[in-house]
Amino acid sequence: MITNRELSEVLEAIALLMELDAEQPFRLRAYRGAADEVMAIPDSVAEMLAAGKDLTELQGVGKGIAARIAEIVPLGRDAYLEQLEKEYAPGLLRLLKVPGLGPKRVRTIRDGLGISSPEAVKEAAEAGKLRDLPGFGEKTEATILRRVNRALSPPE
Repeated sequence: MITNRELSEVLEAIALLMELDAEQPFRLRAYRGAADEVMAIPDSVAEMLAAGKDLTELQGVGKGIAARIAEIVPLGRDAYLEQLEKEYAPGLLRLLKVPGLGPKRVRTIRDGLGISSPEAVKEAAEAGKLRDLPGFGEKTEATILRRVNRALSPPE
């Protein structure tokens, strides 16, 4: 059974990928709010669904997100998220997990250099290509390289 934490992570991942293309801000806030609410409640959302409870009674969960949650809970994954991951390349979610690389910077890197994985960002930073992007400089490039290297290193 999916935990509230896992459900929250799926909802947050959807919001992150939506933000890469600056989709409607209200949808992003809705997914983020739902992710926060799922983490904050003491009851298991999976158990609430099994008991037939109306998830729209949760703060920040509307009909659309309640339907999405009802799809996620039995499978532990979401078809919409899988569609977004295919559309945006699987490496983008990994790239978004690198500290300091939020959706805006990742979008700039993707659009400016056509790359979408931590490995490709590492190569671009080592080649000095990131500093040519708007809003990036040598110092930012060095910081990103250090953080990507850390993210790519196997855990100790």
